Amino acid sequence: MLYQENEPFVREALLEGLQILEQNHQHYS
Repeated sequence: MLYQENEPFVREALLEGLQILEQNHQHYS
């Protein structure tokens, strides 16, 4: 599995995860 080929997908998944974490933080705070 080459990282360079999957980099856009990984970056998109990380951004999606960060958005979910921010939403959860705002919801529970």
